[in-house]
Order: sequence, then C-alpha cells, then structure tokens
Amino acid sequence: MPRGVYPRKNALQKLKNMAARTQTRGRVSRVKLATFGDPVVALLSDRATPHGNWEDNARIFRRFKEIIDVECRARVERGQEALKDTQREALEMIATKMSRVLCGTPSHADHWDDIEGYARLGKKGSQF
Repeated sequence: MPRGVYPRKNALQKLKNMAARTQTRGRVSRVKLATFGDPVVALLSDRATPHGNWEDNARIFRRFKEIIDVECRARVERGQEALKDTQREALEMIATKMSRVLCGTPSHADHWDDIEGYARLGKKGSQF
C-alpha cells in the first residue's frame, strides 16, 4: 500500500488521534473528520506532525528568505561574486527544511537528509 494511503478505518482513527494530540497542545484541530475522503486533506494531515504548523513554517521561512535576499544583494553591492541561481535555490530549500525542523519533529531524518542533499546541490551548482 502506498505511503499515506490507509484503509478507511485506520485513517479515521489516525485523524482522531491527530486531532486529540493537537487539542492537548492547546490548539484547536483543523482536521475535519468529515473531509476524510479528500486526498489532499489526508496528505496534509499525514505531514502535519513531522513538518509542523503551516502558518509557523511560512512565517519562519519568510524570515530566512528575507535574510537570503538582503545578503545576496549586499554581496553584489560589495563587489563579490553573485550566487548562481542553483546556489540561491539550494539556500532557500535549506531554509524551508530548517523551518520544518523548528516547527515540526526535529528528529525526523528526512529533514536532515534533505538539508544535506540541498547543500550538496548548492556546492555543485547544478543537479546530479
């Protein structure tokens, strides 16, 4: 069975468990059990734990991106070599993964593997 696809009974129980965990952290759950059949809702629910709250992620990532933008412009103004598009994109993707570490499950191995992968891409300046 593909990852994230669960038989109806197991998925319903998983959503109930997620809602209960979310409520115990002092937040109101946004998971609506009536939308179980929506695959997008199921996907978002499945990723909520390792990735954290979407609004928090967006806020933190935007702050990282502002720093990247300001410092990339400052490099050019100082006469330094501009970052290649691939290097800048790698930095932004690393920032996305860092926001997930800060908002979600910090021990989720995929976050760290992705950071390593994007760092390698930035180092190479091109895709594998």
